[in-house]
Amino acid sequence: MIVGHNYLQEIRAFCRDDEAYRRMLKFLTGFSSDGDEQQLTAQQSRDHYTAILNLLPDRVFRVNRNGDSLDFKGTQEDTDHGMRREDIVGTNLRECLPSNIAQAILSAIAQTLETGMLQTIEYQLPKAWEPNIGELRDYEVRLVVCGEDEVLAIERDITDRKQSEEALRRSEARNAAFLNAIPDLMFRIQGDGTYLDARASATSDLAISPAEMIGKSIYDVLPADIAQQRMYYVEQAIQTGHPQLFEYQFPVNGVLRDYEARIVVSGTNEVLAIMR
Repeated sequence: MIVGHNYLQEIRAFCRDDEAYRRMLKFLTGFSSDGDEQQLTAQQSRDHYTAILNLLPDRVFRVNRNGDSLDFKGTQEDTDHGMRREDIVGTNLRECLPSNIAQAILSAIAQTLETGMLQTIEYQLPKAWEPNIGELRDYEVRLVVCGEDEVLAIERDITDRKQSEEALRRSEARNAAFLNAIPDLMFRIQGDGTYLDARASATSDLAISPAEMIGKSIYDVLPADIAQQRMYYVEQAIQTGHPQLFEYQFPVNGVLRDYEARIVVSGTNEVLAIMR
């Protein structure tokens, strides 16, 4: 395990010159000057350095504007599969990557050097040691200036995150389809009676559209007696955590209609109200 001064030496060895070292140190720790380096060495504990190292489980490249790899630090998985620094250093992005991905990275490198600002891009590739298996992995690369005409590129495998995001998107789509199939009126209501969301079928008899209700108070939308009754059950649901069930009558086109309402807590200081 590399800690303390040895950790700083590794950063310095990875960087081409003092300016690149200062940029790298600032990027990783927030410290930039020699005085800050001494402060870092004196003030930070073994746990601090270990934490910094744990923040870098990723591949790190030093690349110039032309896409030449000047230095490389792989992951533990790279090492386990025999991927060595000397296999990468001296190669060009155009030799190692599909043309569209190489061009996207080169454009991001140019943008980083021109603006001096962090750039982030994403792409899909098979694992370097399993190029023929066919499983694509999602990667994110962050680029920062690391010297004259050079950038530091930190590549992270974000496949698990992408899969989680896709699973969430599908779940939300299923839930939306399920809700759309329910003919009942549904409202999300804040503890003070403000409508946070509203959903109604195309054949509902609401006097105003669901979109118009959002942001309004129950007292702005309903007759006073019904509003007061509904607020009572909203408060009861929030205070007790138990579902509330009640019935009420509401005039629609001059005719009283009977409704049943169910109210359940759906979040901090809010409820879901279902009317039928």
